[in-house]
Parts: sequence; structure tokens; C-alpha cells
Amino acid sequence: MPHPTSRGPGKPGGTARVSRKRVAVSDSGKSGTSTSPLPLRPRRRAASEPSTRKLAQNASLRLSEVLQNLKKCAAAIQSLDAKLRQHNQEQDRLRRQMDYFALGQKITRTGSWAWNLSSGKLFWSREHFRIFGLDPENNKVSYRVFFRMIHADERAHVEREFQEAVRAGRDFDSEYRIVRPDGQLRYIQSHAYPVFGESGELMEYVGTAADITEQRQGEESLGSMQAELAQASRAITLGQLMATIAHEVNQPLAALVANAGAAVRWLAGDPPRIDKARQALTRIARDANRASNVIARIRALIGGTDVQRSPLDLNSIVHEVIALVRSELRRNNITVRAHLDENLRQVRCDRVQMQQVLLNLIVNAIEAMVTVMTQPKLLAIATVADVAGVMVSVKDSGVGLDQLVLERVFEPFYTTKPRGMGIGLAISRAIIEAHGGRIWAVPNEASGTTFRFRLPFNGTPAE
Repeated sequence: MPHPTSRGPGKPGGTARVSRKRVAVSDSGKSGTSTSPLPLRPRRRAASEPSTRKLAQNASLRLSEVLQNLKKCAAAIQSLDAKLRQHNQEQDRLRRQMDYFALGQKITRTGSWAWNLSSGKLFWSREHFRIFGLDPENNKVSYRVFFRMIHADERAHVEREFQEAVRAGRDFDSEYRIVRPDGQLRYIQSHAYPVFGESGELMEYVGTAADITEQRQGEESLGSMQAELAQASRAITLGQLMATIAHEVNQPLAALVANAGAAVRWLAGDPPRIDKARQALTRIARDANRASNVIARIRALIGGTDVQRSPLDLNSIVHEVIALVRSELRRNNITVRAHLDENLRQVRCDRVQMQQVLLNLIVNAIEAMVTVMTQPKLLAIATVADVAGVMVSVKDSGVGLDQLVLERVFEPFYTTKPRGMGIGLAISRAIIEAHGGRIWAVPNEASGTTFRFRLPFNGTPAE
């Protein structure tokens, strides 16, 4: 069946293809059709060009603003990053300092603390907790907790000292013992300083607490060892000291014999001289007591026991010793000159031990002048008081001692005598030092040696 046909204009009877025609737009007032295409799209572009340019400009401005803001944000981020790094570095530095501080406290065994007066809050460092045997995580410290840990024998005294320091606003220094929860006893040395506000009011106390237990135990151990060593040394020299005792009591024993013989002669007379015999017997009793006292004092010195001390006038002791050696002085043709301070104050000492010291010094001076033949033999004894105490000097005109000998003359068993034992001066030094004094020797300008000892004041002025 044939398809329908369409005849186009001008082509009658012909077959034409279906074609699309452009739509013609007729102008007003005009007739006919136009075969040119409609200018719809070009007319729109022309109309939108100004707005497009404006939008582009606005977009460009906004983009520029965004870029500027991004730059500012980047700069701010960089600044914050730099500050953050600086903050982290500062935190690390502070953390290291705190670690060093904590390590330093641990090494030195010194804790720190602070007490606020208004709030009553008490701060302890970790080392302070460790010293007191407490766990900082499970224990809360306070004023009462602290003083409750102080030893009961010292608690009231330490708290009173601390309160007095607070009232006066001054430093606090104290040494005390604490009893830790595990029962350990620790020695603590505490120093604290007041902190004042701008208006001058006392705000808080900041201080340290050092564990000095080992130091105190070491001192006690050292003291015990020194005491044992001294006692052992005294025990070792016991044999030599026995000879020294014989030397020390030689004078009173000789006097005993002489007075006993005199008493016998007075009683054998016809008629018997009872009064004279009584005097001789009295002197015998006196010399026997003196010999007994010398032995007792030497035994006390060896045994390390205390002796009874009382305020005494050293001038009277000098006169007593000179009387004991008067026969020796006369036999060796030695002249004695005593320059004694009449207003000498009394010193607290043991009479017999002071006699021993002076007797040793005077006997040594006599022996130093035995061989002198070309010059007078002069023994000068003097007492004088100064601000430090009473000084006694014994000066001879003998052969003298050189500097090396003077440096060792007080050592035990050191002697310059052919038959000496080196005990007398060592005992003298022990006695003087036991009285809190000092003894030394110096060479004279011309000849001989001067021995001096000084004792501190501890009595009343002599009358």
C-alpha cells in the first residue's frame, strides 16, 4: 500500500520528504514571512554581560577576602603553634626542674613544707612524706598530725618554740625526734622562715625538714668508739700509770716516813713530848690522806668517772704544791718566785688533780735545771686572770726544748728524759682538758721553757 504523499509547493505531483522548517516571526505592520533564524540566545548573552562581570568582580573580591582571612588564620595558627611549643618547652623545663628538685631533696634527705596561718592548711613535699613514713596518696597532713608524730618527750617543747616564733614573726630552728607509723625513731632538723604580705601581716611559714638520723647515730657511734678507745688506751698504759702513781705519791710517802720517825723520837724522850708527837701524827694523817686522794683521782681518770669539783682558789693550790717540793728545791739550789694575782677569781676544779698538774710541771722544771751550772736556777710561777679565765704558768731557766719537741711533749710515752716514761705531761693534759681548759708550752727568750694552762671561769670571785 502506497504511503501518503505530500506535495510541496512548486512541485506538483512530486513526492517530497518531510522536513522541519524554522518558524518565522512576523514583525508588526509587516506581512509575509522571514526565513532567517530567531536571535533569541545572542540577545540573552548581551543582556547578562554586565551582571556577569559584576558577579565575577564580587566573586573575585570575596575570594581575595577569603585568601586574606586564610592567611590571617594561617598566621594565627603558626603563632598559636609557636606559643604551644613554647608552652610545652616551658612545661618540660618546669617538669625537669621539679624532678631535679625532688631528686635533690631525696639525695639530701630534706623535705619542704608550708603552713598557711589563715587557712591552717599544711603542705608537705613527697620527700617530707617519705621522711615521716607516710603515703601522700593515702594520708592527709595537718598541724595536729605533725605534732602528734613528734616524740612525746619533745612534743610540748617543740610546739612551744614554734608558737613563740609565730607570735614574734621570726625564724624557726629546731631539732627533734619523730616516731614514724612503723615505729622507727628519726632525728629531724627543721628550719622555717616567715612570709609576710604586702601590708606586713604574717601569711605563712615555709620551711625544710632534714633527716639527720644517720648523722646523729654516727656521732653517737663515734663518741662511743672514742670513749672505748680512750678507755682501752688507759687500760694499756695501766702498768706505766702505776709507776706514775708511785711517783705522784712519793712526796706524801716520804713525808709520812719523816713524820713517823719524828713522832717516835718525841714519844721516846724523857719525859715524852706528847704535844710534839701529836703534831707529827696529825701531819702523818694529812699526808696519808693526800696520798690516798692522789691514787683515787688517778683511778678516776683511768676509769673515766667524774670527780667532785668545787670553786677553788688556784693561788692556794700553788702554795700547797710549793710546800710539797720545798726540800727538792732546796737540795737543787733552785730559787722560787711566785707572782700570784691577789684578786684571782675562783675556778671550779678538783683540788687533788690541780695539785697533780702543778706538781708534774714543777718537778719537770726542777729536773730541767739539775744540770745547769753556769747561771742561776730560777723557777717562776705566776697566776693571772683574763677574759677567758685563769692562766697559770711555770717557767724554768733550764736547757730548754726545741720546737719539734714542744709539739710532741704532751703525747703519751714521748719523753726527753733518759729514764722518763712520757706519762706525766700526758696525764696533765688529760686533767686540764677534762676541766674544759687547755695546756701548752713555749720556749723562753733566753733559756728554758714555760708551761702554761688555762681554766675557764665557773665560780665566784675569791674573797
